[in-house]
Formats: sequence, C-alpha cells, structure tokens
Amino acid sequence: MTWLVLDQALQFSAQVMREQGEPLSVAVNIDPQVLQQLDFAEQITQALARHGVPATALTLEILEQDAARPETWQLEGLLRLCMQGCKLSIDDFGMGASNIDRLLQLPFSELKIPTEFVRGMADDARKSAVVAGALLMAQRLSMSVVVEGVETIEDVHSLLALGDPAIQGYFIARPMPVPAFMRWMAERDSGHLQAVSQDDSPQDMPLSCK
Repeated sequence: MTWLVLDQALQFSAQVMREQGEPLSVAVNIDPQVLQQLDFAEQITQALARHGVPATALTLEILEQDAARPETWQLEGLLRLCMQGCKLSIDDFGMGASNIDRLLQLPFSELKIPTEFVRGMADDARKSAVVAGALLMAQRLSMSVVVEGVETIEDVHSLLALGDPAIQGYFIARPMPVPAFMRWMAERDSGHLQAVSQDDSPQDMPLSCK
C-alpha cells in the first residue's frame, strides 16, 4: 500500500508542477514493512526520478515506535534520502515507548503531535503541558512541528497560546478528491476560502496549514 500511495502522491505533485511551475510538497506514511526492504531507499529514489519530482518535495512520515529502533542499514538508507533532500517526520510523537537517544540518530526535521493530545487540550492542563513540552523540544532541536487533528477554533486558540506550529485537520479542510483539492488551493491562494465561523477562517489565523 505504501508504494501505491507514494506513486499517487508523486504523480499529483508532478501534475501541480506542470500546471503551476512548482511541485506540491507531499507527505507519505512509511509502513514499517517497507523499512524492512533492503532496497527501500533506492525504490523511493527511483519513484522520485520516474515522476520528475525533486526530493525536497517529499516528506517521509515514520511512526515514533518504528523510528526508535533502526538497523544500521535502515539508518544509512534514510540518511541517503535526506542527503538527496527528502524530509523525515516523526509521526504520532509521544504515543510510542521510544528511546529519545535512538531518535536523535536519525536526521528528523519534523515532529507530528497526534490528535490525542490536541482534543480537549483547552480544558486539560496535562495535555497542554505535553504539547508545550513537545513544541519546546522541537524548537531546541531546530525541528518544525505539525499538530494533527485540529478541528475547532478552540483547538487553534489553545495552540496559539503555546507557539506557532503548522496545523492539520478538519479546521483547515476535510479529505477531498484531487479536482476539489485544486479548487480549494486556488480559493485559498486567492483569499476566498469560506469562513469556518463568523469570526475566524483559516486564512485569518497566524498558524500555518499542512
């Protein structure tokens, strides 16, 4: 499934590049079984070349629990991809029993905070503390942050009180087919997105969307 999703994502990125001159940055979840394949890095490199998409447009999302125990050859493969320009993202950070020291062996440039820590954060000081700690750690490590599962304006305001991460979730948009996404992108770029509420809309918020 990972290879099919990767192929479709890169195909779409290439389509946007042909139409707009720049590739669309895409992120693909990497299944742990893919990381067990000795030639996984070569296959990803070949997929990029096949679609003519630069490596800088691809982010590889790896679950924290899978990233915490890389074999030497897996580490070398991921490092090669990063040297080509691919980005590595720790997905579902805080949900796995990982060894931070092992995570630091990999050149991650992005950290994703799962929806479990966001939902109800405004009324839960412990969740807020976890998110604040993750944002601080990412800042100290020069990593960007994406917060998943942001659905309400209350979630957004809670995050704004802690920092300025990128956000992903229904507050920005729901999943949609490619034609609808292209229309949504055009409306976003032109500043004509429909407001989420009477007082707030995605383009008005200082947070970045993902």
